[in-house]
Amino acid sequence: MNRNQYAIFSALLLLLTLVLEACRKTPLDASSGFSATINGTSFGTIGYNALYTPRTNQIDVTGSAIHDEDTTYLYLIFPDSSFKKPIDIKTIANITYYDAGKNFMYDSYADFSHGTLTVNSLNLNSRMVSGTFSGVIYAYSGFDSVVLTNGKFSSPFVVQ
Repeated sequence: MNRNQYAIFSALLLLLTLVLEACRKTPLDASSGFSATINGTSFGTIGYNALYTPRTNQIDVTGSAIHDEDTTYLYLIFPDSSFKKPIDIKTIANITYYDAGKNFMYDSYADFSHGTLTVNSLNLNSRMVSGTFSGVIYAYSGFDSVVLTNGKFSSPFVVQ
């Protein structure tokens, strides 16, 4: 693992810890959800949440799922100014898919990755965010990729 990958992995672990802590504090309602299809397989979450950091104007949405007895994570990171317009997941937003069982990470910042994320609703008063995403994200090592389709999120967020 090179220095950049280690830094990204460390940041993701810290983010996961913060989000999982937030999951315990944020109530979900019937309109909440986080889902996607990854390489044709449904990513049905066992837990998800969102975190808003005003000092960086950034929103992080994280979901976790169990696939083939392994935990997988899907991270979405985007600026709070990206409202009702598709934004590029390679330059403005970021999507990361991590398979803990295989210890393998795919990231939209990796070469050849492409796709979009659209924030459909962002309400700072009620602390809700929703949107859609899709694309192809690659691993930093080699040409292995995952295809993300039908990505949707609607979640309350906590403010950090």
